[in-house]
Amino acid sequence: QPKRIRFEYIHQAATAKKTIKKLCTWLSVSKAGYYKWLKQSLSQRASENDSLLEFLKKVSSDEHCIPGYRKLWKAAIDNGYECSKGRVQRLLQSMGYRSAAGKRRYTGSGKK
Repeated sequence: QPKRIRFEYIHQAATAKKTIKKLCTWLSVSKAGYYKWLKQSLSQRASENDSLLEFLKKVSSDEHCIPGYRKLWKAAIDNGYECSKGRVQRLLQSMGYRSAAGKRRYTGSGKK
């Protein structure tokens, strides 16, 4: 697993019984690396991703159906976000988002 994920786990799991030193040893990361990660601020790209993700959540909750990443990407572009389809898809996958496929309707006009 990437170190960032391990550091996030340490940050969430640290209690009186689970000290940071024990967690760092258990996850094979250094204490200095953890504290460096803790002090650093979000990069510009990470903060842009956070704001884009919040926008995508808002748009998908406003829709009566569950839109796919292409519709959400188009909505983001229309609202001034600079992003690619792949970036939108990656952000949605990271939060476990799944779109709903439309029902296939039987028209009854098929040839036999």
